Amino acid sequence: MRPQDDIQGRAADRINGSGPVQFLSRPAAARLAVACMLLLCAPAARAQALDATTRARLDSVVDAYAGAGAFTGVVAIGDHGRMVYQAVRGDADREWRVPLSPDAVFRIGSTTKQFTAALVLTLVEEGRVRLDGHVADYLPEYPRPQGERITLHHLLTHTSGIPDYVGRDDFFRTSAPAPHAPADLVARFAGLPLEFEPGSRWSYSNSNYVLLGAIVERVTGESYARALRARITGPLGLGDTGVDADSALLPRRVRAYFAEDGSVVNAPHVDASSAFGAGFLHSTARDLLAWDAALAEGRPFRDPATAARLVTPYVATGTPLGGYGYGWFIGPQTLGGRTVKVVQHGGTISGFVTGFWRMPEDGRAVVVLANTRAAGTTGLVGALADALYGGHPTLPSPAAR
Repeated sequence: MRPQDDIQGRAADRINGSGPVQFLSRPAAARLAVACMLLLCAPAARAQALDATTRARLDSVVDAYAGAGAFTGVVAIGDHGRMVYQAVRGDADREWRVPLSPDAVFRIGSTTKQFTAALVLTLVEEGRVRLDGHVADYLPEYPRPQGERITLHHLLTHTSGIPDYVGRDDFFRTSAPAPHAPADLVARFAGLPLEFEPGSRWSYSNSNYVLLGAIVERVTGESYARALRARITGPLGLGDTGVDADSALLPRRVRAYFAEDGSVVNAPHVDASSAFGAGFLHSTARDLLAWDAALAEGRPFRDPATAARLVTPYVATGTPLGGYGYGWFIGPQTLGGRTVKVVQHGGTISGFVTGFWRMPEDGRAVVVLANTRAAGTTGLVGALADALYGGHPTLPSPAAR
């Protein structure tokens, strides 16, 4: 398992550094935003309990991944805001043999980006920032001319051209274990040449969301943690979602591991501050399902149309994940033999792996929080979604004993 893959999330593991892409026209984007808004404002249907056949199919998927050594963690599935399935496998601490619990707290890596994007949109509603505002408008010390060419929209959609700091200077081995102030992270990429003209291409870069986090703190005069709590996690009751800090005593926080070549080892330490707005949050499966339900209702925003902005695919990525909105990939996936719109973003940091798929047109969501990272772990969320829709996904073989 390569340490440089951490923080970038499962998307970046597959697509980092993609080439020229096709942008959606303004009319097409507008139509998509309206469709999303109508969906968000539609009355929630009654959640459907899973039948015994579906439950057995989901159990078989979880058991297969666990038996192959590709999963320890918590799985949760929601239907119109209600949890309809949950599974827990493995230990929170392998050395002490402490079993995981359903409310275990995991780092969520790049799944943080959707919270950072939502936080920025609350500031748009407050009139503190503009999506077409430039970095230099909010961070006047940012080097020019880059700071005058890159907008918040560019940062949110990974179309800024800013190089990804985590792939440079052996960051994970030499720097990630130590605490970082946001300004230290920004300094790692602020003076670098852009990789392309802002708005002309798409390329996943954690630097974009570090910079967004810095802008949040500057315009609010608050820490990211306080701004998030005041505008998102507090109003929505997401009590187990917040900034991960090594020094804090955090109940139910689990340890992380790597599984490779038939053995399991403690994951190398990565200080969460080294990811900042790109990947430094923790959460639980229940909180992420509650987050899905809130977004489906247009919360925590004043205007439900704001929530639609998060999941409007402004730019094609040229990957199977579909287009990119603000902190989310949006695209069709084949589930149970039919095409389903999926809104998703995973994350990896140290040995933690997060999978989060939302199927908003059906009111469904699948969450996977894993604390053992193995070669096949990222495939579990898709396999569960396929099984949920009646499919029979290909499962990993049992681990050799």
